[in-house]
Amino acid sequence: MASLRKPFLCLLFFLFMASCSDRSSPEERQIRQVIKWYNEALVRVYQELDVQSLDGLTTGQEIGRVRMIVWKFKAEKKYMESEQKELVFKSISMTGPESADVETAEKWKFRHLRAKTDAVLQPWKDEDYTMYYRMAKMEGKWVVEKARLVRKDLDRNPNYINHSSMVIKGK
Repeated sequence: MASLRKPFLCLLFFLFMASCSDRSSPEERQIRQVIKWYNEALVRVYQELDVQSLDGLTTGQEIGRVRMIVWKFKAEKKYMESEQKELVFKSISMTGPESADVETAEKWKFRHLRAKTDAVLQPWKDEDYTMYYRMAKMEGKWVVEKARLVRKDLDRNPNYINHSSMVIKGK
């Protein structure tokens, strides 16, 4: 009986590990990674007030949208420190061979500081967001085409609002 225990436990362990493995497609794994990199880059962009960190991760249109937020921060002589505490992929829908829609649940912590003096303008605040990302495959790699905050009063709906209004107001 004891001789059967070890192979049985090994089999259970193997089945457990197999059930935990990532069953997503290579495309979905690449999309997830780009969104993670994009969010890491946004942290640098809003702290350094320079959109260069987004190069290669997003389209020119999305960089332009973020650049407007950076200009607003510069005009107000402030910057933002932030930290993404959690990123959960709720859905990834391949809408074509070179396009995908992604919905995430995200937890962020952020604060606003005065440029040059680092005086705290707004203390640390925690926020939970549902985000919508439109992804595009350009020159063989995935990039963020659009990133938008999904309004809480709407169900999964492509009628999203611009994330920049939330960031600028510091809500």
